[in-house]
Amino acid sequence: MYELSRGVTALLGAAVGGFLVWLSTQVNGDSTGGYWAELGLLAAAGLVLALALAFGSMTRGLRPAFSPGRFVASFVPVLIVVGWIAIAQQPDANWFRDHAQEWSDDIGIGGLVGDLGGAIGALSLALGVIFGFCFDTVPTTLSGAPAAPAVARDADEPLAAERRTVVEPEEDEVAAPATTVDDGAATPSEIGR
Repeated sequence: MYELSRGVTALLGAAVGGFLVWLSTQVNGDSTGGYWAELGLLAAAGLVLALALAFGSMTRGLRPAFSPGRFVASFVPVLIVVGWIAIAQQPDANWFRDHAQEWSDDIGIGGLVGDLGGAIGALSLALGVIFGFCFDTVPTTLSGAPAAPAVARDADEPLAAERRTVVEPEEDEVAAPATTVDDGAATPSEIGR
């Protein structure tokens, strides 16, 4: 049953992603606004494809969760690279495009940026997929709340636990003296008489 539900979710993701790709072909990319709309639709298609995997796992007692580590380590660098190429390949001249092209030439990557500009649609789709990979699935408890994270134990935990436990020595019972000796001192109850 699990594989069937994941298959259906993947099919649904492919259908929505395919629709977004088709929709991007209907946009006039000759203007700057149309260019960015086209790239945004392609990135959304990639995001839908990746999220179909995460949401398909929900039937197995897992829930989607955002991974900040993946976001910083993978998505942000890819966003910078794809964003740089996308800005440099805009159809209309503007301050951003001109500077991105000049800076690319200055640091010696102008040819690479130009070559990859021909694949900006595929790069936008990949950017959406990478962002979708920032969503992972984690187990849930039976109540639906997230499971408590596992607590790592120190290697010396058994020894530390023994140190925290106070062991009091057994007291030897001392027999009370058979007779009491009166030393002549007044007790507090006798002082007030």
